[in-house]
Amino acid sequence: MGELLSVKNINVYYGSIHAIKDVSFHVDEGEIVTLIGANGAGKTTTMHAISGLLKLTSGEITYDGNLISKMEAHKIVRLGLAQVPEGRRKSAAPSPPEPFPAANSRCWPWAAL
Repeated sequence: MGELLSVKNINVYYGSIHAIKDVSFHVDEGEIVTLIGANGAGKTTTMHAISGLLKLTSGEITYDGNLISKMEAHKIVRLGLAQVPEGRRKSAAPSPPEPFPAANSRCWPWAAL
């Protein structure tokens, strides 16, 4: 198994604020990696840069052999790389669609609860 994601010396600014400076790491195929740090450490900024939601000032990001550093977010998603943020709000399960009552318990498992 080879390198799936490579982040090399990336830098991102918010205006004049240097949010992340020379961040580098790689993720091999099959690995599970976490970003851990204090509030304001740059975890979300790093993820947004990888996802194409923020533009790099410098550095390089490759995914599955494709240079994605300057790629638009929707094109990165098409390659199979997507960000799924943690949800913190508690909410009720969505209601099953009304027009299909016969399919409710099959398509919406919680409808039978």
